[in-house]
Amino acid sequence: MDVLSLLTSWLPSWAAHLVVALDLVAMMAFAGFASVRMGKSPLWVLGLLVPFVNVAVIWYLAYSHWPRTDGEDAPR
Repeated sequence: MDVLSLLTSWLPSWAAHLVVALDLVAMMAFAGFASVRMGKSPLWVLGLLVPFVNVAVIWYLAYSHWPRTDGEDAPR
C-alpha cells in the first residue's frame, strides 16, 4: 500500500494530494537550504525527485566537503 492510497482512505483525494505536495516542497526546501550552506548549487535538490538517482545525490552530498564543519567560512 502506497502513501497516497493510505491517505485517501480517510481524506478526500484533493487533500491527500495536497499533503504529498507539501511534503515534497518541504523536503526540497530543506535540502536546498542545506546544499547552499555546503556551497553547492541548490539545483542538486532536483536529483531527489528521480528514483535511484536520489540515493546517489544523498551519498554525494553527505560525503562531500562541508565548509562550515571543517572550520572554514562558507563561500559567498
